[in-house]
Formats: sequence, structure tokens, C-alpha cells
Amino acid sequence: MSAPETAEPVRRSSGGRRPALFYSVALLVFVLDQSTKLLAVRHLEIGRPVPVLGPVLSLNLRENTGAAWGLLAQHSLWLAVIGVAMVVGLVVAGLRAGQMPAWMRTALPVLLGGAMGNVADRVGRGAVIDFLGFHVWPVFNLADTAIVVSAVLICYSLIVAEVKGTGTEPDDAGRDGEAECDQC
Repeated sequence: MSAPETAEPVRRSSGGRRPALFYSVALLVFVLDQSTKLLAVRHLEIGRPVPVLGPVLSLNLRENTGAAWGLLAQHSLWLAVIGVAMVVGLVVAGLRAGQMPAWMRTALPVLLGGAMGNVADRVGRGAVIDFLGFHVWPVFNLADTAIVVSAVLICYSLIVAEVKGTGTEPDDAGRDGEAECDQC
């Protein structure tokens, strides 16, 4: 009589939950951005900054029809189309969150949430609501912050990955410490 086969326990991969986490982070960033913009629109007036930290930080409501720093303000429709395309691309990318490196699973949903926040403004209001004003920097919002932080994280991670992939460690082609040479 043979021994009964024992079934190995089924292991569930966390990969199935990663898209849900990806979209949850994006939604959280979006809700925080839209909530702060709603508060700014309700409690601030355009052209009447409210100092928060002396001359360093003020709440300064603005409507930005352009991109960063008001660039391309006359191309608001194209900015909306590009923004929607970016959001769609990031939503599709989120479906593969389980296959992404950890840094990508961190940066992309934050980028998606920021992009959704600014696209919602651009499509719904015709302009992006900005309200955070540092004395030495143009007025911005939480979505802008999410986009910039994500972009920095993506650039940093790509640079680190490139440095690691270029073989910055010494070549150990020869056992005695000498490199092998095809022409030698």
C-alpha cells in the first residue's frame, strides 16, 4: 500500500493585492489633493495671500490654466489631453503592479494620484487650483508635490539601477587579478 499523497498548502502571492494597494495609494493622494483645493477655494480669495510662516509660506489662491509655472497657458486643451493620456497610461500600468520593483510601486501610484488631481481640476474647472506659496517658488498644490516627488524618486531609482548595472565593481576576469585581453 502506498503512502497517501499530501497536498502542499496553496501559497497566495501578494501580487494580486498589489494593484489594489497601487490604486488605493493613488486614490488617497487624489482625495488629499482635492480636499485641500476645496478648502482653499472655500476659504481663500484670489489675489489675497494669507501669511502662514511670515514671509516664507503663504496661502495664495490662484487658477493656473497652464502647466508648471503657468507655462503653455494658451494650450490648456492640449494639456488636458496629455494629462488624461498620462492618467490612462498609469491606470493601465497599475494592473501590472505585482510585477514592478518596489520603488516603482511606490512612485507610480503617487504620480497617478497627483496627475488625477490636476486633470480633475483642468477638465472640471478649466484651470488647476494652486494655493501653496513659498516666497522663492511659484504657487503650487499637493498634486504638484506628488508629481515632483514621484519624478525625483523615479529618476533617482533609474540612476541607481544604471550605476549598479554598469559593473562599477572591479572586473574579475583573470584569477590572478589581471584582466584578460583578446589581443594579448
